[in-house]
Amino acid sequence: MLPKTSRERRRYATKRVLVDHMRASRKTGKWPLEHADAKLRDDRSKDKSAKSTVRKFLTEYLQDSSLHGVKYLSNLSIRPSIVGKVGWALIMICSFVFLIWMVYTFWRRYSANPFRTVVESFQAPIFMIPFPAVTLCPLVPPLAARRGQLLQRLRLPADVDNNTAMFLLKYGTAFASERVLGGKNHLNKLRTLLEVNNMTLLELLKFLRPCEDLIESCWWDGEKKNCSEIFRVSHASQGVCCSFNFLLEDYIANSNLGIIRYIKTAFFGPASGLVITLHRKLLVENDGTGEFVKYSTNSVGILVYTHHPLEYLGAIANRHLLQAGQELRIAVIPYVKKKLSGYSRLNARNELVPHCVKNEAAKLKYLPVYLYSNCFVDCSIEAALRICGCVPFYYEAVAICDWENFNCLYENADNIRVIQESRMGNFTCRCYSPCLEVFYDSRGTTVVLNRHESNVWSTQ
Repeated sequence: MLPKTSRERRRYATKRVLVDHMRASRKTGKWPLEHADAKLRDDRSKDKSAKSTVRKFLTEYLQDSSLHGVKYLSNLSIRPSIVGKVGWALIMICSFVFLIWMVYTFWRRYSANPFRTVVESFQAPIFMIPFPAVTLCPLVPPLAARRGQLLQRLRLPADVDNNTAMFLLKYGTAFASERVLGGKNHLNKLRTLLEVNNMTLLELLKFLRPCEDLIESCWWDGEKKNCSEIFRVSHASQGVCCSFNFLLEDYIANSNLGIIRYIKTAFFGPASGLVITLHRKLLVENDGTGEFVKYSTNSVGILVYTHHPLEYLGAIANRHLLQAGQELRIAVIPYVKKKLSGYSRLNARNELVPHCVKNEAAKLKYLPVYLYSNCFVDCSIEAALRICGCVPFYYEAVAICDWENFNCLYENADNIRVIQESRMGNFTCRCYSPCLEVFYDSRGTTVVLNRHESNVWSTQ
């Protein structure tokens, strides 16, 4: 029944409005108080709809984000403490600092040196493969200043004058090799000169071939290094050389072998590797004392080897030649070769031989580490001992031939360098690949330098 008086009608209308408003609040979740004006109500509805859309989008993003911890920001019921806020701030600051450090490190490495090249190691994980050893073997006489310094300290025999002594010091490092047949004619005078001064052949060679005479400056992994600390005198089939990261001689000398500590780098590319600048006066063909006698390669330069740190450089080791006025860049690509053991194959003599030899079972007589190339070096040492009773000077760890045995070395130069499977009387050399082997493939690129630039070479 409708109210009759105006007062009753107003009271009814007021109650009716309040009742209608409460019903609407429970059903739709609208504001508890609403303005009566329809336009204002519509504006608020639109604004609320936009905020709800943004909040919903942000919540979904935070929930689906892969960033650690961000999804908890979407849960508004969580009220973090002061400790939580400080911890979260520290984590974000540390992450930001780490990111800046990484960017700076890469920028510094890639902009450090324009001559740097790459060590590409995509065939196996970098932690499995050590950085290769790098060996420099000169095809040039020792520096004139070094020869003059030694000449002042020597006492000369009666049949050796200054010019003859300087000639012997200039080419004595070459005459000591059984492969240089021209040295036979000068060997007696060289022997007399050393005996008068109580000097051995090895002492002479090491004095004339210090590494500081070869290398002017060097960088490792983008940082300049003291070359005398990372390079040292070593031996190879080419004679006295200088090596970086060559560990075999230490391994031989150390009776308690222990763990080998290889030099490794976690980086690869143009900003990683070894960069060397050679001595400016090294690669010249005339140093004021007469032109050089050229070697069998008819060249004046440096032989550069990249090889396994435990590999002795034999006669057939892979090499690159750096000559005057050049820059040599060598890319080294390491591989891990793995073969299945227990299989056999037929060799050239139609004999059944193992497909590979197990690493733990492979043993050599004179070298402590089995590698395919080391096996032929071991055979070469055995052949020299059987034929001449001694070995050339570059096998320093074994019995070195004295002067009276040099003729035997000259006459049997081809027989004491074993480079393939062979038989000599009752001596047989057989070498098999290890079932697990680290192999370094190298590719060199030569760049011609300007006249005033120094020789630079780098490993990759």
